Amino acid sequence: MPEIETDPSVPESSRVGHHGREPDKPDVSPTTWSLVKGEPHLHPFRFAGLAGQAARLAGARREHGVTLGGGRVHIRYGPWVLDTAATNIADVAVTGPYHLWKVAGPPHLSLADRGVTFATNADAGVCIRFHDPVPAISPLGLIRHPAATVTVEDVERLEEILRRYLDER
Repeated sequence: MPEIETDPSVPESSRVGHHGREPDKPDVSPTTWSLVKGEPHLHPFRFAGLAGQAARLAGARREHGVTLGGGRVHIRYGPWVLDTAATNIADVAVTGPYHLWKVAGPPHLSLADRGVTFATNADAGVCIRFHDPVPAISPLGLIRHPAATVTVEDVERLEEILRRYLDER
């Protein structure tokens, strides 16, 4: 069968049979595509002030943070890990500032709601609520968290990506 030539002066989106997306991609924005199926993308923690120093002492590193991709949300903070399906995300919100004593050091467990905070600064973070609580700070998974707060470099961008994902699914 002969190959069909296309006129390079005609935009791809105007060509017959093209609907503005790859045939195997769902109708989601590029930012949420990476969360649904794409390669994992790291949103690193932002270290600042005494909370940042305490986080480093607890084992948090520059290469740690929130990784989105392959339909998963993966949070690493030193030896602590939280991993869940993206479909488990119920809601997201930007939060902060925080009291230093509530965030400095290793991950903090909220006695009010069992949420976990992975903080590297006391300025701002993203609170991610889950449909089903997930393990993170207990080595045996006995404590399950209905939410996790993370203090990444670009709080607004992470919140935007997760919000779009929630709006598009």
